[in-house]
Amino acid sequence: MNIINDIHQSYKKGDLLSKLIYINLFVFLFYKVLVTIIFLFSVQNTNIISWLALDSNMYNLLLKPWTIISHMFYHQDFFHITFNLIGLYFFGKIFSQYLN
Repeated sequence: MNIINDIHQSYKKGDLLSKLIYINLFVFLFYKVLVTIIFLFSVQNTNIISWLALDSNMYNLLLKPWTIISHMFYHQDFFHITFNLIGLYFFGKIFSQYLN
């Protein structure tokens, strides 16, 4: 439990960039756990990605407006989130340094 407290304290003390990185990691881990549970219980016809991904059809966008935000936090696999978070970290540091 000490590591959870350390992560919580780091999140509370961190800047906006580190909080965004923690949120991305949490959503990624939550998604992977949810997919694993669905797989283990053999639930059929569940397409979680369609509820998170941004749709190009405007009608579907009106039915699922949260996808405007949720598509930014969805990552397919480990390498996808790794390289996105590395880019977010370095470009976020540059962005925050010049616009603070």
